[in-house]
Amino acid sequence: MLTPRTMLKDSAIALFVLAAGAGLYGGWIWLGSALAGGLLAMGNLWLISQVVARGFAKHELTGKGAAVFAVGLVFKTVVGLALVLLLLNYLPAIPVMVGVLSVVSAIGVRNVVDLASLPTEQEI
Repeated sequence: MLTPRTMLKDSAIALFVLAAGAGLYGGWIWLGSALAGGLLAMGNLWLISQVVARGFAKHELTGKGAAVFAVGLVFKTVVGLALVLLLLNYLPAIPVMVGVLSVVSAIGVRNVVDLASLPTEQEI
């Protein structure tokens, strides 16, 4: 099962491997840029898991609870996009995106592995 802890662990492994590759390719600035982009993506992933867990655990998502949940997600999205744009403005874009994509690709690979390990209809 894909849990936030598993996603963050897989993302950290992928981030450090790809950041090391970026550092070997482009030097210290690429290493730092890849780590900055990846850590921002991991922070965003952690924040999403917290907002969703608390939104579903503490509120009925109707009425006021749904509005608070929606405002929290919109705020998180705006702040996340602003931080990505800030990174892209001051750091080289390619290594920043390598860091972000390492996190996203780690989640995608884990999803494929989990789907492949599910029993088929014939096995059930």
